[in-house]
Amino acid sequence: MFRMYDKLYEAAKLDFESVIILNENNLPAPAIYHCAQAVEKCSKAIHAYYMIKLQHVPRRNVGDRLRKKYGDNLLESTKEIVKSLLELYIESEVTQDRKKGELKKLENIVGPKIPDIRKVIRHFDVLVNVIYSRYNFLINEKYDELDPIEQLIKVEISDMNKKYLRYSYIVLNLSGMLIQLEEYSRYPMNDLSYDNINLLNNIINKSEVNRIFIMIDDLVGLVPGVWEQIDYFKNKIKK
Repeated sequence: MFRMYDKLYEAAKLDFESVIILNENNLPAPAIYHCAQAVEKCSKAIHAYYMIKLQHVPRRNVGDRLRKKYGDNLLESTKEIVKSLLELYIESEVTQDRKKGELKKLENIVGPKIPDIRKVIRHFDVLVNVIYSRYNFLINEKYDELDPIEQLIKVEISDMNKKYLRYSYIVLNLSGMLIQLEEYSRYPMNDLSYDNINLLNNIINKSEVNRIFIMIDDLVGLVPGVWEQIDYFKNKIKK
């Protein structure tokens, strides 16, 4: 029997399959729309799981709660679930003397920022490459130059915890940009939108667009591990 979080995750995987097909056919602009859809559905799949496992929301009510709370709002669904995931991580894994300080940092750090579309267009390669280079720091466990929330990841913690926090990093750093790219690639109603579609289809930016796809591919694959860690943290906290 498929549960709500399973259905949402299957939908996210279908969106990413669409990304692959569109990209192979040199259609990055509509592929970006499906990237944003995949992120939104992954966030909601994890939030549905979180509601059932930690908040004891009846399974039959989860879908209605998600719709009423977020609708199709990628930014809000991302912000809320990442904050919940990081709070759960801190409660389970951070030593008692550090918990208060780390939880306080979340107030300022969590919450994807929406960059001005003009900034995205003018500095697209720079923005993507900064996000991607920091993503590679996480992959290669080079934490010295990362922001405080990423420094929660320590070399000695489990591989699953590293993946759990990597999921949070990708979502937080790509959501704001994807909102802008999705909106302006779907709805060409003003001059900026045409610039944006040209930006995504410009061969010069192909490597940056592909880097977005690489991170989204990783994100989709991380979802089952995040579910597993939610169970692990829940059981550890209860002991």
